[in-house]
Amino acid sequence: MRGSRFRGGRSAGLGLHRGPPVAAVRPGRLGTGLGFFRYPNTPGALVNFLDIVVVLIAAGAALSGWKRGLVGGVLSFAGFLAGAIIGAVVAPHFIGGLTGFVAFLAGIGIVIIAAGAGNLVAGLLGSWIRRQVSWRPVRVVDSVGGALFSVLTVALVAWVLASAAAVAPLGALSSQVRGSAVLGEIDRLLPETTRDWVSGLRSALDSTGLPQAFSGFTLDPVIPIAEPDPALLKDPAVRKAWGSLVKVEGVATACSTRVDGSGFVFAKDHVMTNAHVVAGIDNPDVLVRGTGKRWPARVVYIDPRLDVAVLYVPGLNAPVLTFAGAAKAGASAVVAGFPGGGTLTATSARIRGTISARGSDIYGRGTVIRQVYSVRGTIRPGNSGGPLLAPDGRVDGVVFATSIDDPETGYALTAASITVAARAGARSSVAVATGSCSTR
Repeated sequence: MRGSRFRGGRSAGLGLHRGPPVAAVRPGRLGTGLGFFRYPNTPGALVNFLDIVVVLIAAGAALSGWKRGLVGGVLSFAGFLAGAIIGAVVAPHFIGGLTGFVAFLAGIGIVIIAAGAGNLVAGLLGSWIRRQVSWRPVRVVDSVGGALFSVLTVALVAWVLASAAAVAPLGALSSQVRGSAVLGEIDRLLPETTRDWVSGLRSALDSTGLPQAFSGFTLDPVIPIAEPDPALLKDPAVRKAWGSLVKVEGVATACSTRVDGSGFVFAKDHVMTNAHVVAGIDNPDVLVRGTGKRWPARVVYIDPRLDVAVLYVPGLNAPVLTFAGAAKAGASAVVAGFPGGGTLTATSARIRGTISARGSDIYGRGTVIRQVYSVRGTIRPGNSGGPLLAPDGRVDGVVFATSIDDPETGYALTAASITVAARAGARSSVAVATGSCSTR
């Protein structure tokens, strides 16, 4: 969804941002470069340079912890943890007006300063306590414990920093972070509640403006596939679907943010879109083909975990699109919607394959497994909620995310995965709460 704060008109970083106007329904051709690909943190994956750095720092910390002792380590760890949590929670409030690398440095700086302050205060107390112990066996046990706790502290520091760097616009460094076997293992061992602590910081630093199909430390699996076929955009069956596409607009009052996204008519007077498009919106409107009459709508179904929502639009009476069966790898498709909040735009695409994507909900919390199509195509902020169209004009899936690692890869929820939502939403005309504003 596109967001622009009322004060100053700045983009809110919520998912679908308004960009420059784009030409009306036009064909798009994609680049040819696919590059090297790697599946996400598969067993036996080789460590990268960042893994070696983390291990060396952990070894140095173990030596330091041996000298400091268990009590000092426990207190330092507690102080660091408290400071890091406080820093991660307050950082988004201080970097809201910043973007890109500056936002990353500011956010990480706040976390480091807060964690360091907590570590220093608690460490001084621990050192004083250790000096009061003189019996050697106790000091040895204390030293071993100190070494272990120091390693844990380094692991947590690395994880907090990496959680932010993974979504920041840092190029190769971000890829190193997401491909790290060591950091991936740390992330796997941590409880989900711990990950929730940094969800706000990650969202504030995310430079894509779109949700992510994968959470944690994983490289998006970019499966090589042939270029999309631009000739598909001229197919009458595909072009017939334009009359069923809508732009979704509204205001998330609680966030002082105006938002817009894409959607399509899938049942009489019912529109499907993404949950992150309408989250926090009280009274959305839809415009068929993005122009003309503004139709009042109400959200009658929303699933923030799957990222699907259904709007009821009384009297809309637009043509209904039907869902297709399972699409095979290599199948041609079309991404259609309103990127940048502009006019209706369609680009050719090709399905790379079907993936079980381990991600989070629209607020960056918890773990959600989604069945998605990995798509070679151009998916931009504003396309979210629009259909991934099959060559016969039916709907293969719902566009919802883009890859951090490859600009020619995006993701769509498969038609099969949204069956329950479609059936429940099509039967309802009663408004439901839309929750709080999405972090995308």
